[in-house]
Amino acid sequence: MAICRAYGNPDLFITFTCNTNWPEIQRYLTKNRPYKQEDRPDIVTRVFRMKVTNMFAYIKSGKPFGRTIAGVYNFVICCSLS
Repeated sequence: MAICRAYGNPDLFITFTCNTNWPEIQRYLTKNRPYKQEDRPDIVTRVFRMKVTNMFAYIKSGKPFGRTIAGVYNFVICCSLS
């Protein structure tokens, strides 16, 4: 709320989801012995975090949307176990 009060309402609300078939994840899962995605949530989370960080850096660079005056991002990781 403080950021909205200081800079105004946000222009973008971006949701970024993880795809466990990304080549980076598949490469790590099949590197030594074949794992499934649910066997190595640390690898999936690490690759996801790197991609979100890179995406946020790209948005803040000003190339896609122009100059950024304020930015906040939050990692919410939800796991579903069946």
